[in-house]
Amino acid sequence: MASSTTLAGFGIGLTLAVIPGAAAASLSKGEFHWQSFDTPNQTGHYLLGAALIGVGGVLAGGCIVGAGLAGIASLSIAAILALVPIALGGLATRALLSEKIVRLLGRNKRIQHSRAYDTALELVLVTAPASV
Repeated sequence: MASSTTLAGFGIGLTLAVIPGAAAASLSKGEFHWQSFDTPNQTGHYLLGAALIGVGGVLAGGCIVGAGLAGIASLSIAAILALVPIALGGLATRALLSEKIVRLLGRNKRIQHSRAYDTALELVLVTAPASV
């Protein structure tokens, strides 16, 4: 459970200062412009996903993968037993999503002209198992 007694320190202040600092720097050089995803619906999906990941991290009391990696450094059996199913789940998810993306890109000609096409295709080609 997340502690409510932790005081905000330098890290929180630095994090909160990055956004206005970056905005001020880009405005002063005349290089400021808004960027987003291809559609507002897509932007909403990514924002929802980010919010859910943040809530999950707080509810879990931190990132389990980071805890597992730190535990492996000390040769913890529990950390190894925790990371094996996490890694297997990640590999299974990658395989399922890779197949779905390849099918989607093959059928939908409109996607081939979007900015996301090159990135998605590169991810599929780099991470897809040999069977795809």
